[in-house]
Amino acid sequence: MNNEMNILQLIYISHATQKLSEQDLNKILAEARPSNESRNITGMLLYRDGLFIQVLEGEEAVIEQLLSNIKKDTRHHDVHVVSKQIVKHREFSDWSMGFKNISHDMEGANSFLESTKEPIDNTLQPSTARKLLATFRDMR
Repeated sequence: MNNEMNILQLIYISHATQKLSEQDLNKILAEARPSNESRNITGMLLYRDGLFIQVLEGEEAVIEQLLSNIKKDTRHHDVHVVSKQIVKHREFSDWSMGFKNISHDMEGANSFLESTKEPIDNTLQPSTARKLLATFRDMR
C-alpha cells in the first residue's frame, strides 16, 4: 500500500435508520473489514447516536462503486459527501476499517466537540471532518 500514488480519499456522513447496538455495529465491521481488505480499501468509521462519519481511501473506481453501494444500504439514509479528493498517500493505511463508537462519554469526542462550534451534520466542513477522524485515528 505504501507505494501507491493518487488514491481517492472520500469522507461522508449519513444517518442510521435506527439506533444501532454494539452488536449491530460489530456485524457491520465484520462484513466491511475483509471486504475492504480484499479491495485494498483503508479508512475509519465513527458512529455517534445514529450518525456515521466515514473516510474511505483506495482506487478511485473502487471507492466510487463502494459509495454507490453505501447509498443503497438500508441501514442508513441521507448520505452526504463531505470531501472527495485525490491524495498522494493514505492517512488511514493501518486499517481496513478503523472504528470508534463515540456515542459514549469519550474524552476525545467531548474535547473535539467542545473545541469546534461547527455542528456535525450535513453542513460539516471537510477540514473539520478530517480533524475529527484524525483525532480518533491518533487515539489508538
